[in-house]
Amino acid sequence: LQKKQKAEELRAEKDAAKTTKAKQKAPTPKKSSASPKLPSISIPSPTFTLFGKGGEDAAPSPAPVPPPKRKKPTPKTSIPTINAWRQASDGGVKGRIVGSESFRDNEKIETSPISRGVFKEGGTVTTSSGSQYRLGEPADENDVDSG
Repeated sequence: LQKKQKAEELRAEKDAAKTTKAKQKAPTPKKSSASPKLPSISIPSPTFTLFGKGGEDAAPSPAPVPPPKRKKPTPKTSIPTINAWRQASDGGVKGRIVGSESFRDNEKIETSPISRGVFKEGGTVTTSSGSQYRLGEPADENDVDSG
């Protein structure tokens, strides 16, 4: 009786071992042969970063460069002054200019007609062409040189 039991146990162990091996070697179910599997092709593509985010091999982005500072328009440091002045018949000013980039100091000039400002000592006038002048000391009544 013991021999039979041992024989049955051995058969059961062999059957269990065969079942385990069969499961390990079981073929995977085949897909239909209608669409063959194509080999995958890896094509390298250019990589770039947006907003400093990128892959591990991405080069570190340089420090941000601040935008250039806008230069404020520099106001004219000085408005030329006309001394020994008098009003011309056409509405301009006749006199001797000082502090101009366009004329020598004390050169006689006559402006185009004045469009803004008041004819008074220390006042600033603007000509119809857009030039500005400060009016210094007016001419004397007897000053023939300014007229």
